[in-house]
Amino acid sequence: MPRPVPPVVKLSGIAEDVTAAGVSRTAIISAFGQLFLVKEGDSVTDRYRVAKISSDVVELSELSGSAVLRLALK
Repeated sequence: MPRPVPPVVKLSGIAEDVTAAGVSRTAIISAFGQLFLVKEGDSVTDRYRVAKISSDVVELSELSGSAVLRLALK
C-alpha cells in the first residue's frame, strides 16, 4: 500500500531579534500556496502549530497530536 504524500511545507528562513528578554525568533514558512510569518505557539493553517523554533530548525506539531514535522534550513 503506498504511503500518503506529506504536504509541501518549506522553511524559507528564520529572523532573530535580540531583546532584553532574550532572542525572539520568527519562522518564515511557505505552505499550501501561502507564506506564514510565525512564532512559537502560532498556527500554520488549521493543521499545524509551531512547537519550537531554533536557529536553524522549526518543529511543527499536528493539531491532531499524531506527528511532529521538522523543517530545517538548507
